[in-house]
Amino acid sequence: MFFNGVAGGSLVRLNADGTVDTSFVALTPGNYGPGGQYNCVRVQSDGKILTVGRTNTDDIIKRFNTDGSLDAGFSFTTYTNCNEVAVQPDGKILFTYHTGSGINNYKMGRMLPDGQIDPGFAGPTNLPGVTNFTLQPDGKVLCFSDTVGNHTVFRLNADGSADTGFSFPVTQSFQSENTAHALLPDGKILMGVRLFPVFSNYFVRRNEDGSADTTFDIGSGFGLGIGYGPTVTEYISDIDVDQFGRILVGGAFRQFDGQPENAFVRLRPEGLLNNHDVQEAGKVVVYPNPASDRIYFLRGGVREICSYRIATISGGEVLSGVSDTVDVSALPAGVYLIRCDFGGLRQVVRLVRR
Repeated sequence: MFFNGVAGGSLVRLNADGTVDTSFVALTPGNYGPGGQYNCVRVQSDGKILTVGRTNTDDIIKRFNTDGSLDAGFSFTTYTNCNEVAVQPDGKILFTYHTGSGINNYKMGRMLPDGQIDPGFAGPTNLPGVTNFTLQPDGKVLCFSDTVGNHTVFRLNADGSADTGFSFPVTQSFQSENTAHALLPDGKILMGVRLFPVFSNYFVRRNEDGSADTTFDIGSGFGLGIGYGPTVTEYISDIDVDQFGRILVGGAFRQFDGQPENAFVRLRPEGLLNNHDVQEAGKVVVYPNPASDRIYFLRGGVREICSYRIATISGGEVLSGVSDTVDVSALPAGVYLIRCDFGGLRQVVRLVRR
């Protein structure tokens, strides 16, 4: 395999400037046998690298040291048809696997840091199979069931039991076996979906409990441009959120809200098209803005504790304190100014209370 003209293995590490890190052992397909390949890569907090790789016949999990050499202290041979892995804050490792075709054969398990099965993880029972999942910051697991004939979303507690506080309508389906989605700092969930006839814009935001977020409006949403055949289907393949709370969306579409857009857009947190940089690196962002209930202070994509003072345009103080979040639901609708003090710096942010 070559990367940018440099010979390497099937997995390479790049320096910050995009050049190949020559100190990293090139992981060749041979680590997964002849014809092997890497399908999923996750970096642990200690720098070690978890991978799901394809051999000639199986999909198995291996772990490599920070220099790319095989980690001899990790051994996982329980299942040989694995799909995805994620590392929990305590070092335990969630994974999905399948034992055959059909929805009931897509399963989730958890292993200890050394690769042994964790007997304390119940795993989902009486629930659809898991084909894709995301680990939330609170340890809960957002699961997607995308097998033929059954499309839904559910959430598990950290021990693998069903989270009964989360509900998603099973009649609202979505596309592809790996549903595009992203978690927002306030716990809300962005999803690339097909919700005919409820929604036809292919993109929704759900509240933390799975209910519809009616404050999120992207108009007519994503669609095909004139001249594309009826057999071509618009869909969303990936969603991400940048450090300023703006939403990046990629997929097979040619329009957004009636405007020509070629397969990639950036949206403001409230769902409007954003074509301009409005923030500077290192500064605090108020998210969401406009807001109706709770706001969060973000810097570099993570919550930032600020000493804040919220005032009306005329200067009258209405709220103050020290936190990374503020409940503004009691404030009348209008425009406010927030003074944020953090790390010896001061910044003033305009807030629209809906």
